[in-house]
Amino acid sequence: MLQQTQVARVEPKYQAWLRTFPSVRALAGARLSTILRRWSGLGYNQRARRLRQIARVIVQHYGGRFPRAVKEWEQLPGIGPYTARAVSAFAFRQRQVVMETNVRRVVGRIVFGRHAPPSPSSLGQATADLVPPRNSDRWHHALMDLGAMVCTSQRPRCQVCPIRSYCRAYPSILRSPTGPTQSGPGPQRFDGSDRFWRGRIVASLLVQGFTFRQLQKKLRLRGRLSGHRLGELIVGLRRDGLVVYQDGKLGIAP
Repeated sequence: MLQQTQVARVEPKYQAWLRTFPSVRALAGARLSTILRRWSGLGYNQRARRLRQIARVIVQHYGGRFPRAVKEWEQLPGIGPYTARAVSAFAFRQRQVVMETNVRRVVGRIVFGRHAPPSPSSLGQATADLVPPRNSDRWHHALMDLGAMVCTSQRPRCQVCPIRSYCRAYPSILRSPTGPTQSGPGPQRFDGSDRFWRGRIVASLLVQGFTFRQLQKKLRLRGRLSGHRLGELIVGLRRDGLVVYQDGKLGIAP
């Protein structure tokens, strides 16, 4: 839920999710429409569907018990190396390297300084060298908090940083009147994006089924979204297993 979504939006959704699906078996047996209603507002509905897929694999192949090995997690649908290691570190307190954005920034500044961006492999190795043998979950939480509140991407608060004396970037940041700048593209526009319209389509179909023309009218698309683009979005939603076409109408997959 926290992937590309703010904590303030996630917290109430997370609590409601646990009340509706108190166990992995409850999630595995739920209808997709029920899952998407609980997920509504978080975006990327495919994540919700994959959570049910994961729950079903855990019930069928692991007897309802969560696997612990990173390799086992990586074999689950939609789980990549980062998520597998994060679950291992935070849920099972295993010693793992979790390369979260704040962790990368803090370790990069401490070890490599400000003016020499390290390669991903060098940064990963440096982080692995720093992870303690015990309580690595608390270590990662500490660096995440430090990066979010003190060692920020712009205007870091070096004067109150508890590890500034170990930081190779601290002297150069202190001399800079504005601190480090953040490069790369800015935030992408959400309104009118494919993600925006996919969410609108799913939200409409959660209420009732529609023919293609009824859906166009429901979404009031004239001048905003062509019929061709709407068709492409629906094809993508069907391919992702979120939407089905049956008896001449579109609806949420079972």
